[in-house]
Parts: sequence; structure tokens; C-alpha cells
Amino acid sequence: YTKTEILQMYLNQVYWGHNAYGIESAARLYFAKSARELNLAESALLVGLLTGPELYSPIRYYDRAKVRQKIVLNKMVEEDVITEEEAAAAYKQPLVVSKRKKLRYKAPYFVEHVKQHLIKLYGEELVYTSGMKVYTTLNYKLQKRAEEVVDKYIKYGANPTWTEIPGQKVASLNYSQAALLAIDPNTGYIIAMVGGKDFLENQFNRTIQAKRQPGSSFKPFVYLAALEQGFSPGSIVDDTPITFSTYQGPYSPQNYTQEYLGKIPMRKALEKSVNIVAIKLNNIIGPTNSVRVARTLGITSRLNAVLSLPLGSHEVTMLELTSAYGTMAAMGRRSEPTAIIRIEDRDGTPLYEHRIKNKQVYDANLMAVLVEMMQGVIRFGTGKAANLPVPVAGKTGTTSNYKDAWFIGFVPQLVCSTWVGNDDNTPTAKVTGGSVPALMWKEFMMLATQTMKPQYFAKPVGLVSVEINWVTGKLASRHSPKDFVHVEQFWSGKEPRDYDSAGDGARRGRRAAIEKDEEREVREESNEYDIF
Repeated sequence: YTKTEILQMYLNQVYWGHNAYGIESAARLYFAKSARELNLAESALLVGLLTGPELYSPIRYYDRAKVRQKIVLNKMVEEDVITEEEAAAAYKQPLVVSKRKKLRYKAPYFVEHVKQHLIKLYGEELVYTSGMKVYTTLNYKLQKRAEEVVDKYIKYGANPTWTEIPGQKVASLNYSQAALLAIDPNTGYIIAMVGGKDFLENQFNRTIQAKRQPGSSFKPFVYLAALEQGFSPGSIVDDTPITFSTYQGPYSPQNYTQEYLGKIPMRKALEKSVNIVAIKLNNIIGPTNSVRVARTLGITSRLNAVLSLPLGSHEVTMLELTSAYGTMAAMGRRSEPTAIIRIEDRDGTPLYEHRIKNKQVYDANLMAVLVEMMQGVIRFGTGKAANLPVPVAGKTGTTSNYKDAWFIGFVPQLVCSTWVGNDDNTPTAKVTGGSVPALMWKEFMMLATQTMKPQYFAKPVGLVSVEINWVTGKLASRHSPKDFVHVEQFWSGKEPRDYDSAGDGARRGRRAAIEKDEEREVREESNEYDIF
């Protein structure tokens, strides 16, 4: 390519701010004219924006844009492209910058999602000219609440009232975006959708278009696969360091806290989001089974059957993750997510009607066991900040280097996911899923559940409860150290049969610290941002 051709390709594709890509789009956005009609003053100002389109936007920061314009004009003088007189005249020339557009409709991320779906069905011309009536799934009362929650916590992230993370002080939590999505798990209806900070500034919908790593919010799929393979909630797994030999070389996973709890039951490992246990389970049952379960529940993005799968190393969309959790909330019945109920032409003649299709894709009893374990995540584990006075279940998710923080939770009638992070994948200031996302989720769900009749999740059958010693995994006896004795659930016939003998209390001190320091460990996972 010639330099002119390269420059042309660049100018036609580069980002100019406010969701404008290419010089023609930028000219129309800022000056309401074609690029062919731009004068020297306008052209210099637009070129000056390229080092930081949002930072130097003349719509927001006119003075900053003028500083950049002057730099460009001076550079043109240096290169003998224009004279000093022409530069001075261009700088003094009045500029008429278009005002920022106002929203044309409510719930813009949701409406745009619906509009794009309609265009795929009927074509752009028919959608805009036919006068069709579209009836959607949106609950506008909850949509407004979702928008308020996202707006509140984006502002909070920029200027938190709580300003200290253990070991460091922060001026902000260093995230600039957030999203929230709520779906009825029994119908697949999208109830609320907020795809980001400001639709006018950027129409990119982070609930359906962004692919992000889900972090530990992927772990329930692995635990469900383990239950399917015969593991019980009370099955003891050793949380100790391990190194796996893989085709790529040694793999040594670590826990979030850099601490190891020794032998603990599977349900406690999920509550505390223990990485080592999840990876060991994935290794035992086979990663292909974890992938299969995730696909069955609704994950459609590419997944590789690797050991690190429980840590959410593969990118997914918020829509598919929320929908898959909806399958959990519905006890294994899957409903495809939808935003449209029916469509009529201008005369009321039906063009389309959505038919709810519920399909049992997974064993309901296995799902009931998993959901009961996920209730423990909120009652006793990393999701405590999301607790409500009604039965709720969910899971936190935090990716490596704190680039993404998630909380996905549900009641039987509604599943909701929340996320905070940055579009450019820069790390947050150690924000975890148990902190800001959990608080967002709770504020939205408090309103959402007010008018719902409280429902209880289905109780699992086929489990028996026995008192065991965590250290030995055996039935507790009078010799068992009390600090290690807990009631755990096992599949009938797979519960321990042997009793402890004397001498099982050798590790009393270390194991006692687990329960006594539970509040501290949960706080380390959630960071407990208290904004009230």
C-alpha cells in the first residue's frame, strides 16, 4: 500500500469518540456535515482528538480540544503544509460543535438489542417504515432500578467512600464500566438489561457483545459434574498445593488467599471458592465432563477441556452465563433467553409470537443438591454481601489480576448477574465478585423480590446426614476433636462407615483456625466494601 492508501484506511476505521468510527462518522457527529465539507479548523480539531477521543472530546471538554487543535496547526506550519497566518486564522475561526444527542427511547441497550434482532428478521427498511408493534419482555420498573444501580456503582468506583484495601490506599477502585442482566429462568424472558455506563457515549452492550472471563463463577459447572460422577457435598478433598504435568509444562494452581485449608468437604470448598479443590475435582472427573455440563446448561462459547477450566479461563458473554444459571434456578429446565413476546403489523395482524419452550436438560435432583450448596455460598461464604431475607443461591467470580468481578445469583423466579471492569482489560483496584458486584446484585434484587411470593428451592432427595471428622473423613466418635466434627451430607450408601479412633486430634490447632477465622477469610475474599 502507498502512504496515502494506509492513511485512508486508518482515517476510515480509527475511533473518534462517542462510538464514532471513521472520519465520516466523526464529521457528522461533531459538526453535522460530511468529511468532504470540513474546513481547516474543523479538520485540525478532529485530528487532535485521536490521542484521546474521550479525553479531548469538544462536546465535553471544548478547551482541551482547542489545545489539541493548536498543536496540530503548529505542526502543519512546521511541515510547511500551511502558513503561520493560515494557522492563526484557523485557530480563531468559530467552531459550531453539535450538541450531544438525547436518548430517543427508554432502556436504550435493551431497545437496541430488540431492534437489531428485528432487522435480522425483517430487514432495516421494513423495521423503520412498516409501523409494526413489538411487545417485549422488559419490566420497566426493574429496568429503572437496574439503571440506577449501575449508575450508582460506576460513580462509587470512581470515588469510593471506603478508600483502603488491606496493604494499600486507593483513590478509586479503578473500574469504569458495569453491567446488569436479569432473566426469568422459567420463561427465558429478559426482565432488565443495562449494557454499560452511558449508551450515548458508547452503544457497546456488555451484556451480549462483550466476552469476558467468568472467573470462579464457572466453578458450579465443575461441581455439578462432580456430583454427577458420584461425589457428595460432604466428600472430603485435600486443599494442599499440587503440581500437574501437562503438555504445556508444569501447572501449579494457587488459592486466592495463598492459604491452604487441608482436608475440607466439597460444599465448604465451593462456599470459600477454593481454587485447588475445584481444579483437583476437574482433574478427577475429567475436564471434558465439565465442558459437557456447561454446554448442557447453556454455555455456547468455545470451551477447552483444560485443568484451569474451573477458574473461568475461557471467555463467555453475560447473557449465556446468566441463562445457564437460570437453568440451575429452574432445577435443570432450560429456557432460551428472549426479549420479544410478539410482533404485530400496523393493523394488529400477528406477525410473530414467541412460544415458551421449557426443556428438562439435566437431572433435577442433582441440580437441587448443587443449588443447596450454592445457597451456602451466600449464607456462609464469599457471597455474604448479597444475602437477602428470602432463599437465594449464587456464586462470586474474580479473574486473575482483578480484571473482572462478577456476581451471579438467583431466586426461583429470577436470575441476575452483575459485573464491573474495564473495556481495555486493565485491572481494577483488587475488586472481587464478593464486593461491588454482590452489593449491586443485592440492591437490585431487594426491589425485584418485594412483590414476589417467597419460594423455596426444591429439596434434594437421596442424601443422608452424618457427623464426620474432616481430618480423617471418618464418622465422628467420642475420640474425635470437636473442632473438626461437622454434620455433612452424602449420597445414601456412600457415607463413611468407619469410626474415628484415638489420636485423631493431632492437627487440632491448625484446623480450629479454619472455623474461628471464617469471618476473616470471607472478608479477604470479598474485601467488604461498605458504602453505607
